[in-house]
Amino acid sequence: CLFFLDSDTRLLPYALTNFAESIEQYDAVVGTYDEEPINSGFSPRYKALLYSFLLGQKGIHKYDQFSASCAGIHSDVFWSLGGYDERFPSGLDLENEEFGHRISDRYCMVLNPLVRTQHRFPGFQKMTRTFFLRTALWVEMFMLRRKFSSSAGTRIMGISSLALLASAVLLPLGFVHTSGLFLSIAAYLIYLYGYVRFYVFVINRRTKFLLTAIILNHYYTLVIACGAMYGLVKIITGDSQIIQRFSHLRKTQ
Repeated sequence: CLFFLDSDTRLLPYALTNFAESIEQYDAVVGTYDEEPINSGFSPRYKALLYSFLLGQKGIHKYDQFSASCAGIHSDVFWSLGGYDERFPSGLDLENEEFGHRISDRYCMVLNPLVRTQHRFPGFQKMTRTFFLRTALWVEMFMLRRKFSSSAGTRIMGISSLALLASAVLLPLGFVHTSGLFLSIAAYLIYLYGYVRFYVFVINRRTKFLLTAIILNHYYTLVIACGAMYGLVKIITGDSQIIQRFSHLRKTQ
């Protein structure tokens, strides 16, 4: 087997034991982040809690993104797929997702939340940029595949982000007509429905962090929504490197 770790991660005790048990049954096994990050700070703690909630609550389930921060795969499966696509240019940080899609199309890959690692996450400014740019790439990949990721977390973040953005855009119309206010409230309730369980999760894990988590969730959710809009603009204007690259690869296969 091949096991991947990022340089800024730290495996928790028994992570490899849980991986070894799972890899006997599946072709590839992906782990997830622990709710406690390696480094301190509001943004690292928020992201650790968010991803622990989104990916760590369902038990073992099928997954289609090979996260090399903590994941393993049978070596024969890895080489049969040709491994990672080395032609990704710098800045197109979707090699894990693209490889995961190829794995899940032909083999059985799962996420096991008992295979956990702590991660050193970026601070506020860099995380803002990361959420924005990676969301744009996710949208481009979705438009290419025309298929949502198997991760429920991706759908929650996508729908809730667009709902919160719609709420913010519609709110000023409420001063002109009451229908604008009602629509803004309705969109905001959709956003809350997507994240209310996350807020409960934070209360149970880090009660004193709840207010900070709520503020950061609103902020980063809007950042994600703006990133999604940016990705759509790139597609419409023909500036999507993801679509250009994969269209080229499909023609040469």
